[in-house]
Amino acid sequence: MSSFFYVVRIMNLSVLLNVIVKHYATIQEEETAQGVFYVVSIALAIVFGLTIFLTVQHFQIRKWRKGFFPDMKYSSDNLLKAYISLAGLMIRVNAEQSNPKFYFAISYFNKKFPNSSLDFKYLLNFSLRYPIQKKMVCFWLNKHLEEDIYRLQVIYFLTGLSMVDGKVVISEYKFLLSIVRLLNLKVSDFNSILAAHLDSNKQKHQSQTRKQSKNSVDLELKKAFKVLGFNENVSFEEVKKAYRKLVMKYHPDRYANQGIDQIEMAKSHFIKIQQAYEYLEKTIK
Repeated sequence: MSSFFYVVRIMNLSVLLNVIVKHYATIQEEETAQGVFYVVSIALAIVFGLTIFLTVQHFQIRKWRKGFFPDMKYSSDNLLKAYISLAGLMIRVNAEQSNPKFYFAISYFNKKFPNSSLDFKYLLNFSLRYPIQKKMVCFWLNKHLEEDIYRLQVIYFLTGLSMVDGKVVISEYKFLLSIVRLLNLKVSDFNSILAAHLDSNKQKHQSQTRKQSKNSVDLELKKAFKVLGFNENVSFEEVKKAYRKLVMKYHPDRYANQGIDQIEMAKSHFIKIQQAYEYLEKTIK
């Protein structure tokens, strides 16, 4: 059993001892058989509960080591475990810059799950060592995140994680695309998220410069179309329809009850959508 679960056991035993000591003081004052029975019952109940907890955790960790994502009920901590499982898989796809990616993920988890008592670093290291089957994680997410906006947040996080080094390599793109499909999301939504990330991450080691203004315009057009979910030029009417759908999907008001990072993500993407639409409005209308 891992050191993490030994720590959990020690913490729970300390709680047990604290309860027993308090009730033992009560017994000394009352010195009654009823008091003794009461404390012993409390102690046995706590031991029984602790045993069940540790047994469940033990079987979950054994499943995890075999690549299985346990079929757990929904909770913030279990959602975090799903995020961590996919983050581990994402980092393993391309080991370059794995250390910055590791700490990007930890920073994200601290912001998105501020009230969690789980050890992010331990669990992410564990996921890197024992990768989970992505189909099982995505099945769990589909089951518990019914609205696609919440599953898109997973894609937004994974895309940002892949771009810590400023680029998305082919293997990362294929992995992201497979997660998009497993989460029953639209590829056009993924392309929009990816384009927004690419636009906000400046390439530091570009050796080529734009040679002609026409090429520059073509680049901006392609970028704007991709942000709105298109791979090629379409009519302005189609652009307008896509724009309205995306504005509704990514409007910051929809994220009002989410964490600060999710609100900032929505604002950032919303601005990119507005900019892309305004550019196309001036260029192709």
